[in-house]
Amino acid sequence: MPSFVRHVGLSAASGSMAASGVSVHQMGPPLNSSGTIKVDVFGTADLDVGQKQRIKIFKDTHESEHLARKLGKRKGYVICPHVKDEQEEDGTRVFTRFSCVGFVIEAYKNAGIELLVLNAIPSIPIDQVCRAYPDIAEELKDHPKIRGRWGIEGDGPWPVALCGYVIHSLNRSVMEIRKTAYSPQTSDAIFP
Repeated sequence: MPSFVRHVGLSAASGSMAASGVSVHQMGPPLNSSGTIKVDVFGTADLDVGQKQRIKIFKDTHESEHLARKLGKRKGYVICPHVKDEQEEDGTRVFTRFSCVGFVIEAYKNAGIELLVLNAIPSIPIDQVCRAYPDIAEELKDHPKIRGRWGIEGDGPWPVALCGYVIHSLNRSVMEIRKTAYSPQTSDAIFP
């Protein structure tokens, strides 16, 4: 049965998926490598050793900066855009905020694979944003100032990268994944 995909992460180990869950690197939030998630759907680009290493370096770098700055759920997370550099007044980048989707997209980008056509992300209304983030739906819907901290500013709609888009991107042949970024449609929030 088709489902709305609510979370994505990077598998921390190769091999089969356990019924109890799989170890993941994820922007939970917070950004961490110690969690496990139950897997309902998964995709792969059949990464080579070099690509896996580049993703590990990407993960380690950002996890270290989040730990060093003691970034919790809110400070390290952003919904729109999917990734956002935070800077000092002089323009020096101090850390990067991600959504769970953004963490996966940027990790793959660091490995040389563009999962999504980022300028083709469909804009969605607040009700759809709340469906993607039910744990904070009330503040997203009813508190524009708090909503702005998550990057959801103004009246919308907003180009929010949704988890289902990543799964649809990875639901293609390895050759196609490596060759062409996926142009998501609003209906791709649901999988299959």
